[in-house]
Amino acid sequence: MQKLPLEYETNIASFLEKVEVNPPTNFDDLEVFDALEMLDFEVLHYEPFNVPAISNYDPPMREL
Repeated sequence: MQKLPLEYETNIASFLEKVEVNPPTNFDDLEVFDALEMLDFEVLHYEPFNVPAISNYDPPMREL
């Protein structure tokens, strides 16, 4: 069974409510908005991975 993302898990009735909208009729009615920042992991679809533990001790020096 698939599960929807958290932002969509809500009451369906909230989507069916009537909303009054006043569409802009000229350029003076337009509102300036900030562009959303694009995050690399979302755009490039990074896979989660575990970072290996780092030792607190230096490896022994070896002569080659």
